Amino acid sequence: MSAAGSGEDARCARAEEASEVEMGTDVSRETSAVCSAVGADTVATAHAAEADVIAHAAVASTVVAATAADYGAAPHSVSVAGTAAHAAAAGATAARAAAADIAAAAGTAAATTAADTATATSIAAPVPLHEARTVDAAEMQRELAAFKDPQLARGLIESIGKLAPAGGATLMEVCGTHTVAIARNGIRNLMPPGTRLASGPGCPVCVTSNRDIDTVIALARIPNVTIATFGDMTRVPGSTSSLLKEQAAGRSVQIVYSPLDALALAAQRPEREIVFVGVGFETTTPLVAMAIKRAAAADLKNFTVFAAHKNMPGALEAIINDPQLKLDALILPGHVSTIIGAAPYEFLAKKYGIPGVITGFEPVDVLQGIAMIMRQLREGRAEIEIAYARGVMPQGNPTALSAIDEVFETCPAIWRGLGRIDGSGYRIRDEFARFDAVRRFQPDVEPTQDPKGCRCGDVLRGIMAPSECPLFRTVCTPENPVGPCMVSSEGSCAAYYRYY
Repeated sequence: MSAAGSGEDARCARAEEASEVEMGTDVSRETSAVCSAVGADTVATAHAAEADVIAHAAVASTVVAATAADYGAAPHSVSVAGTAAHAAAAGATAARAAAADIAAAAGTAAATTAADTATATSIAAPVPLHEARTVDAAEMQRELAAFKDPQLARGLIESIGKLAPAGGATLMEVCGTHTVAIARNGIRNLMPPGTRLASGPGCPVCVTSNRDIDTVIALARIPNVTIATFGDMTRVPGSTSSLLKEQAAGRSVQIVYSPLDALALAAQRPEREIVFVGVGFETTTPLVAMAIKRAAAADLKNFTVFAAHKNMPGALEAIINDPQLKLDALILPGHVSTIIGAAPYEFLAKKYGIPGVITGFEPVDVLQGIAMIMRQLREGRAEIEIAYARGVMPQGNPTALSAIDEVFETCPAIWRGLGRIDGSGYRIRDEFARFDAVRRFQPDVEPTQDPKGCRCGDVLRGIMAPSECPLFRTVCTPENPVGPCMVSSEGSCAAYYRYY
């Protein structure tokens, strides 16, 4: 997957940038290749399903708030922040119970291994939060292989079948990376009869409204403006055009890998107005906040951001209240949760009685999360549990959350398929208004219209599968996408097209 064309979780590909949400100085370039995969979980992004160097489960490491000094400890190695005592304690009970249930239900050696793995990732002896240890990348890759072990996966599949409610259940994954992982590994087809895995609004490109796309296109048409954007956004169709078409017509569109690239572009091209297209969830928002703070510190006058960031909890409440979709549980996003932790999801269990498990991205990760959900349903419990203890702390990443709060404030946002949701978006605070592209340029946006026949909205709501859309594989293909769900590598339609 190319960085330019990948989804939210691959957008901070360079470690020297991804580690800088007020956490220290630049990372050594020698460690960039590895740190971009591991360190991005702490501040903004990492494509855990694709990166192949994300876990150090044997020491139960929680990848949080690693400092640049940690990463620079040795060339070609990475530093993993130790698991805090309270994080280990918070995850231990649920992980032990789920692991024991899995072992008892399956009665196999694989299930016993599952118990060992699940327990180890949450109850290993804690290390002070910022005390780092150096881990060789090759060692990490070997340990990651456990999360792809076929025997372990088979044991978990058997356990899911034994734990699943007799009447079936509908579970929704609300992360684009989970959507791809489930499709790529055939997990949907391995579920017991009556169990449905629905894909939700977890792809940031996909949920960006046509109005927002049209606004970016209007900004691109302003003289002397250069649009700096991630590659996947260039192909998303608006009402009458796309950034790719605008580029072909002579507009200035520059593909970047992070907002810090856009910031550097503004410094290099003072004669141009650089507008960065900011889309994504809480995972990428801290890095955009940092870019704005840096622009303010450097007094850059030619850098602005089109802010269309969204937060996940607001969308989940809208999904739960959708009368056409009756969910039994949620597979909660791993990367978003590295930033926000578990607390923002508690309302799902307490207010609506909906269980949720924060899950990683490898096959065993996903299957373990589903097994924990099935156990909750079987016992009549509704709790928010963490199955991704190596990446998520209950309180999230306070430093990243502080960066978001300093630069952004919540606001209503329009989601494709879900409509307007109060408090689900982020807008730039008045103190940083000079970096708000819409406020500076007041673009003339054409009337918005949705593509005819496109059912992306219904797919994002989980009320229909991509294959049920009449345009799927006929008019709408990755080469000729009608809607954004076929554009993004994390989109449900693109995943179905590739794997089903």
